[in-house]
Amino acid sequence: MQLPTYGQAFQHILQLARDNGFFVSLSQARLARGACNERLCTTYFTSFTPDDRRIAKALIVISGVHGIEGHIGHLAQCRILENKMRLELPDDTGLVLVHLVNPWGMSHGRRVDEQNIDVNRGCHFDGHGANALYNEVRSLVEPARLDNELLNALRAKISSEQERRAFFAAAVSGQWHAPNGIFYGGDRTCMSGELLAIACQQPFLAKLKQAVAIDVHSGLGPRGQGTLLCPLPSSEGAEADKTRRIFGETVQFINAGKPTITTGVNGDYLPAMKKRLGPKCDFTGIALEMGTTTVLESFPPLVFENALRHNPKLADATNQELVREQLAMFRRTFAPLDETDFMDAFYSVFDQTFRAGARGLSA
Repeated sequence: MQLPTYGQAFQHILQLARDNGFFVSLSQARLARGACNERLCTTYFTSFTPDDRRIAKALIVISGVHGIEGHIGHLAQCRILENKMRLELPDDTGLVLVHLVNPWGMSHGRRVDEQNIDVNRGCHFDGHGANALYNEVRSLVEPARLDNELLNALRAKISSEQERRAFFAAAVSGQWHAPNGIFYGGDRTCMSGELLAIACQQPFLAKLKQAVAIDVHSGLGPRGQGTLLCPLPSSEGAEADKTRRIFGETVQFINAGKPTITTGVNGDYLPAMKKRLGPKCDFTGIALEMGTTTVLESFPPLVFENALRHNPKLADATNQELVREQLAMFRRTFAPLDETDFMDAFYSVFDQTFRAGARGLSA
């Protein structure tokens, strides 16, 4: 199955929005062009007009922070527009769909943006350090060769829970000094972060007194299972309790220093949204991470894909089959749209999460 182009996805959701009474409250154009040379935008669809004075609360669903993962998030947002959950919200509560935070990545089949920035590492820049730990693994994650020796070395680093945590702290938590590397956060707030700041000043968001946000991702965790990740710095306190009250006790707090399916990060999108909406808005945000395969299978393709983007000559006659396998696994990890069993499981998990967020606003 060929993935939809950005243009096809946008026209699809735009027509659904028009057919179901939603409004385009904001469209933010990007300078970079899509894979088909099309104009790219992050679009805010709302169930209310910006001047609707009744609206004080909103359930926000976000797609495409990690580019290619936006295919899954896009389908979730289309599901909302089609009202597949038959959800009825109070008169003071609206829906906001943030469609494709990183449209360039979605269009070009990458997780990162046009500057190789991982948006969940670059949405707010507070002078993060160089991450010396990254330098210790840099030769492995920015390889000079793509071969089975590299594949085995990467798998060895994540073969046990203890080794994986140490390796991910170095390679995955974020780095801000190696622009061709993985999980690069940039040397300033990224474009998606700047556009988010502008969006949060617009009346349809600035007036909110309460918001619950669900940021849709794919890749991490057991296949067909959803994991809810919260970026709060602690798993204790009023905000953490509120998050669990809304979404349940299984929420994992990735920055609380306890074992989770990933590692702690700096510069991610949800804390940036919370900051930009300001203290007057009671904000709760979680990422829904829909698992597709094991970390042993999903992490090496990240390295292969990134290395090839920066140096296509790394693919040669000696490694063609291996490279083809790894790029196919990259696609399968982050956008398995043609796998019916996975999509059915995803819709079930998303529906439950969406309903929980709506109940949280009504409580």
